[in-house]
Amino acid sequence: MSNSNQTSQNLARTTNRPVPRISIIGAGIAGIALACRLAGNNIPFSIYEAQSQNSVGHNYAITLKRNAWKPLIRALGLPESHQNFRAAVAVDRCVQGNGQIYRDSSPKSAVFQAVDKDVRQWLIQYLVERGVQIHWCHKLTNIKEATSGNGAELSFENDVRAEADFIVDAGGLRSPAFDCNNPAAPKT
Repeated sequence: MSNSNQTSQNLARTTNRPVPRISIIGAGIAGIALACRLAGNNIPFSIYEAQSQNSVGHNYAITLKRNAWKPLIRALGLPESHQNFRAAVAVDRCVQGNGQIYRDSSPKSAVFQAVDKDVRQWLIQYLVERGVQIHWCHKLTNIKEATSGNGAELSFENDVRAEADFIVDAGGLRSPAFDCNNPAAPKT
C-alpha cells in the first residue's frame, strides 16, 4: 500500500501496539475485494499476483443480486453510485445496456449480469486511485518461518522475498500458497 510505513507508524501510535504485516496472495476478485476493505480502513497490506497486469483473465458472466452487490459495494467502502458500477461491468455495456437478464425487468432491476474480469478491473481501478501498489508477476514459491522468528517469509519466483505476520490466501483452487503449506500436495 502506498505510504505503508507511515500508515503503520500512525496506526501503531494510535493503538499502542505493533501493526501486523498482512500479505494477500492473489489479485482475483476475492483478493482485490479484501484489499479494498483494508485500504478503506487505512490498514497497511501487500498484495501479490502471479500473473501480469495485462493478463486476460476469465470472461465469465456472473449474476449479481441487489441484496448482495449493493451492501458489498458499501462494505468495501466503494463509491455509492451503483449506476457507474453497472455501466462499467454489465455484460451488455457495449450497447449501453445495464446487464438486465429478464426482458420485463425495469432499469432498477434487482438482478443483473456482469463480466467477472470487469468487476475485478473496476475494483483494481479503485485501489490504484488510492495509491495501492499491486505486485504483479510475483508467483509464490515458498512459505517458511521468518529467520527473525516473527511471522513468515514468502519467496517468489522472481527472487523477491517478503515477510508477513498474516498471509491471506486468495489464490483460488490452484493456489501456490496451498501447495507451499501442504506436504501432501502434488508438485506441479
